Amino acid sequence: MPEFVAASGSWDSKGRGTRVRFGEVECTTNKELRERLDVHSYPTIIMWAAAAQSSGQALHYTYNGVRTQEAFLDYIEFMTRENVEKVNSMQEMEARSERDIYSRVILAPRDPKADHSSFEEVASTLKDQHSFFILAPEAASDLSAYIGRPHSCDFNEEACLVILSPSNPTSTFEVGDRQTYAKVARASEVMSSAATMQKWIDGHAFPGVWTLDESNSANFLRGPQDAVVVAADPDTKDRNQQAWLELERAFANETLAERFRFGILDGAYWASTLSNWGIHQYDLPRVIVFKGNEPDLYWEDADELRVGSLAQGLDLILTGRLEPRNRRDNVVLNRLANNLYYPVRHFVSQSSLHLIGSLLTLLVLLLVVTRCIYETCGLIFIDDNGADTEEQIEKIRAIAAAERRKKKQQ
Repeated sequence: MPEFVAASGSWDSKGRGTRVRFGEVECTTNKELRERLDVHSYPTIIMWAAAAQSSGQALHYTYNGVRTQEAFLDYIEFMTRENVEKVNSMQEMEARSERDIYSRVILAPRDPKADHSSFEEVASTLKDQHSFFILAPEAASDLSAYIGRPHSCDFNEEACLVILSPSNPTSTFEVGDRQTYAKVARASEVMSSAATMQKWIDGHAFPGVWTLDESNSANFLRGPQDAVVVAADPDTKDRNQQAWLELERAFANETLAERFRFGILDGAYWASTLSNWGIHQYDLPRVIVFKGNEPDLYWEDADELRVGSLAQGLDLILTGRLEPRNRRDNVVLNRLANNLYYPVRHFVSQSSLHLIGSLLTLLVLLLVVTRCIYETCGLIFIDDNGADTEEQIEKIRAIAAAERRKKKQQ
């Protein structure tokens, strides 16, 4: 990849003295290597952290972002930071995470000498998905005020674990009002072990409503929560604003927020991909829900799962009244439906009654003409067959008469 080669030549450690080595491995003929590295497509970009190697843990991270030189360099800069950064204030944390496209996981302890080993263990595992911070105890009240909304943890009395959405998202697809969303929990409830904490982080990794693009969509679609995605048309700003409000209302519902994560994307930019699920640009905005950790399963229904009644549609999924589809089932039929049935249905639904009447009249005329042609051809064939039959009978009679005359002469 030329972008990867360009990034390797322009990497700057920004004074941290971090050395990054770039390389290329041919593994198309090595099945064992592909399986060990979980490689399914090419090129796959994987990064190993030196700190993980020195500790004996061969952790590696697969890059899922945009394939541009700038994006590669941002990713390398992000991955070469400390796994956990200690900050003394919210301003310091904001400055360090200004360009981040990831959620920020923040531990706000009451005791500065408390053991943070489990937090650091999870940070090394999820290093490529979130940025991790430990906030000084004296700044905990500032974090509480920054979040603003009522939450379940008292920052002045106990240690709290917080997930914040990025402060400055990079997407150019502007839809709703920019704001920072948060998920808060008592550390005593979710940090009993590294596994428990990682499970909680995975389940709340995308708080609020996210604007999706190539930089975050891969991580958004993987995880234990089902992913609710609204595909919007960038040219219909009023409808997009309404879609954003519907997503916010759904997130405000605690039951839905526990089961789903919510995002909106540019349906025009992703048009070719969305057509695989029967969603076309002329029919935006539309909703599609992807099953968490099962990429082949999804929910899509133009009648039951609509933007204007999003919460009701998601309730159908929760109660099992709307069954998921499998994109691997009936591949041929699904393609016919996506490329023929849905466009025709949209055309009919958008047509005036006069046009529909004209089309029906034309269809009836075609049927009548076809029937007339069929009947006429049938009569011709019947007449021809009848003539042939009579001719054969006459020949048989002539042969029989000749045989009788021969017998009389004998």
